[in-house]
Amino acid sequence: MRPNTLRILLVLYIGVIYSTLYVMRGIEQSLVGFLGRADYKIFINLLLLVSGFVLLYFAWRQGMKNFAHALIPIMIITYLSWDMHIPAEKIHFIEYGFLGILVFKALPERTLLYVIAGFVFTTLTGFVDEVIQYFLPNRVFDWRDVWINAISGALGLWAGKALYPSA
Repeated sequence: MRPNTLRILLVLYIGVIYSTLYVMRGIEQSLVGFLGRADYKIFINLLLLVSGFVLLYFAWRQGMKNFAHALIPIMIITYLSWDMHIPAEKIHFIEYGFLGILVFKALPERTLLYVIAGFVFTTLTGFVDEVIQYFLPNRVFDWRDVWINAISGALGLWAGKALYPSA
């Protein structure tokens, strides 16, 4: 994918994240109403599981080393999400993990400085997400979510290394 196309995709993805903030609580409530609280939690866990398997599949196509490299962020996400009792918080791992992967792919160089800049970018994106929520009537600013977004973005950058080792 060309760099400009990738950057446009990145901006569009962030736009989707920000533009759906107001409606996501309603969507979540509808899903809970349709599935029930227990099945909704199972649904979110299955989404995480499927996301992990998709990541592993594409990393495996790059070789065994990349597969092993992709296992690390998946294990960290599994550990961190194990005791999360609010299913919506687990969505951050998918949402900002994917953002981290896109940011890694869009980096002009794979140097430590650019990766740190990518981490700062994903963290600021997550922070702005929470600032927007502060002004929405059905949402709240939460520092815990800022940290989850930052960790998810960092793990996404790590996963990006497994998916795009030399791109």
